[in-house]
Amino acid sequence: MTILNSQFIYHRKELAEEYCRILSGRSPVNNATSGLFLAAPRRTGKSTFLRQDLVPEAENLDWLPIYVDLWADKTRNPAELIAEAIAAELDKHAPVAKRALRAIGISKVGAAGTTIDIGDGKSQGGITIGAALKKLWEKLLKPIMLVIDEAQHALTTPEGDKALFALKAARDELNQEAGKGIRLLLVMTGSSRDKLTFMVANRKQAFYGAEITRFPLLDDKFVEAYAKDFNQQFNTAHQFPLDAMKKAFELVGRRPEKFRVAVSEAVANCLGPDGLAEMVTTGAAKLQQAAWDEFSNSYARLTPPQKAVLDAIARLTPNYEPYGAEAMEAYQKVLGSEPNSSTIQGAIKALQVRELVWQSARGSYAFDDELLRDYYLRQMYPEPPNLALAEQSARACSQ
Repeated sequence: MTILNSQFIYHRKELAEEYCRILSGRSPVNNATSGLFLAAPRRTGKSTFLRQDLVPEAENLDWLPIYVDLWADKTRNPAELIAEAIAAELDKHAPVAKRALRAIGISKVGAAGTTIDIGDGKSQGGITIGAALKKLWEKLLKPIMLVIDEAQHALTTPEGDKALFALKAARDELNQEAGKGIRLLLVMTGSSRDKLTFMVANRKQAFYGAEITRFPLLDDKFVEAYAKDFNQQFNTAHQFPLDAMKKAFELVGRRPEKFRVAVSEAVANCLGPDGLAEMVTTGAAKLQQAAWDEFSNSYARLTPPQKAVLDAIARLTPNYEPYGAEAMEAYQKVLGSEPNSSTIQGAIKALQVRELVWQSARGSYAFDDELLRDYYLRQMYPEPPNLALAEQSARACSQ
């Protein structure tokens, strides 16, 4: 199916300008010179904003923006993706001569340019992340803005974790000289506030103490701009009512891609203009329900221990500890008794295989999809399910 209006891009220039002021310490109400951490659910326009608004605004300010999406290839080590993005800019603006590398004890240079050592045992002998960023700044003499999309994915490997510490060290080194201004600006985004919290709430993490900012979801202004652009493609007899579009956008969780699918399906299936409003809202509701149904079906196939662990993660994150007292109490509420450690471990692994639970390299856990966690807690189980009681009732009915 062809999705109509797929080229429409809604720009948020004012928001990009404000974030740049915050990053550079020029905002009178906020300051993120140590790093800007933005959280928003998946497919709500965050990545589009970064590429289409924040990066261009940095270029307008004569900064060097480096954008890397850690979900661009989830099969690869996130540290590699970070290193490659930095190395590509270094090769482009300040290529490191082989003899210069040899002079400081570095002999390995990749076929496409500089190799950055990420501590994986494969890239040893390469230049460090910090050294690469410093050399890049020395060559250009202008601020570098490193934007890492889905930054929480770096926590899933030891090398990714080390890369975050390397970025913090580079930030401190480049920005500490008095009177020289901000040289390295860091932007980290995540599709889950819970997951992003693990980067700043733990003393063992590189950015401990940093604040997480809720990235604002698209609002009615987006729908109004989209409706205006979309309706221009049709004659006056086929105009989409704005109220119907706003309702549909809300139903799909303010997710532009799903919204466009709902609108396109309404156009493709509608026999006349009178049914457009009903069809677009009905289509959006079906998309939302399909997501809920998929999760509900997956949940129904879980074993009792898996359900108990999922419930504990939903309620206790970001303070969930698999074998802690709070978790054990949570399991008991669901199962009627405490499971042993091997049962808990097996349940966690099964939930990861089903892509219901996310795990960091340091053993922190969260719901994989924050919106599904919200659905679970609000609609499925506002209170912990009592599986032991349900089993007793089932046995009584069968007798």
